[in-house]
Amino acid sequence: MVRALTSLNISSNNLGEIVKGPLPEGWRSKFDNNAGPWIRIADGHEQEEYPGEEKPEGAVAIANAISTLGTFVSLNVSSNALGTAAGGERIRDILNGNSMLQHLDVSDNYVGVDAHLSEPSKFAQGIADGLSANGALALTSLNIFKNHIPRKQANSLLAILKEHPILKSLCGNKGNEAELQMSGKMHGPEDVVLLAPEILANRTLSTVNILANSIGFEQANALIEILKRKDSLKTLCGFSGKETVLDLSDKGLSPGCGLLVANEVKVNRALRSLNVSRNKLVSLHLPEGWSGPDEDGEYANPAGENQISLPQAPQPALDGIIAVADAIKKSRMLTFLDLSENDIEAEGAKCIAEAIRMNVSHVRFCRF
Repeated sequence: MVRALTSLNISSNNLGEIVKGPLPEGWRSKFDNNAGPWIRIADGHEQEEYPGEEKPEGAVAIANAISTLGTFVSLNVSSNALGTAAGGERIRDILNGNSMLQHLDVSDNYVGVDAHLSEPSKFAQGIADGLSANGALALTSLNIFKNHIPRKQANSLLAILKEHPILKSLCGNKGNEAELQMSGKMHGPEDVVLLAPEILANRTLSTVNILANSIGFEQANALIEILKRKDSLKTLCGFSGKETVLDLSDKGLSPGCGLLVANEVKVNRALRSLNVSRNKLVSLHLPEGWSGPDEDGEYANPAGENQISLPQAPQPALDGIIAVADAIKKSRMLTFLDLSENDIEAEGAKCIAEAIRMNVSHVRFCRF
């Protein structure tokens, strides 16, 4: 009896490593070291981009093998630096060549801002093309988190999800979970856009932990609105609502996370101790049209170009601290509060000081 391979986990193997093909005739390396810049001999034209073919040979080989077998039910190619146009083409090929594929994980394939092949939108387009093909009709779960997919492409993928006959998730979920532990599994606003509709659509979901995902204010407020509208959903922070002690120190909480935590802390009548030290509850208001910083400390200007500095000094955004201060005012049982190492600065300290004054008979110890 012949048994076919149906499941493969090949994550974290750098399948997206780009291999250069032969240098085309009529070109040479400027420094004769087989590295750029590249010179066109005929007219002296110089360019940084390699003039020959470049492709992720490891990903190509895997995609070809998988397409030949066509028997895979589950495939994990996460964390392989595939987040390029070429990587997206390989994912398209995998989807097109596997009519039995049910679960696919392509998360965490962003290759970074320094690589000229870093093209999240084209990577997303490759995924969209594969999902639109008849070969992906068995797919029920796809995980595309941590790929920095732009909002426009994310919305296109959500539209495909809505029309797909059996696909339940773009976040690696089943669609019928009672609990979702998403802490640290996402990256910023782009991924919240993907997850929010699934939270709303899941009728059995009661608990979500979405902290430590670099959530922004806009996304936090949108999630809080979902929490208000969805009677079955009790938390976005993984809380029971009856804790007497909450230690959230050094959890990678963003200002948006501060809004989420404060929204639930303020209705917890049993809470006596809250520790949110060593987080990032204060961010910076950037000039209009700018975003960042990214992992390399660079900012994107309105034209989408990366720069290491801003045209003007950013102002601190205190929304997270203001929300925490409001929660302190309403937490009448709170006796211990630790806000240390959050860079709250003078304005943030004023907010907390006012909250403490209003709760002075209860808070016995405060550190910030």
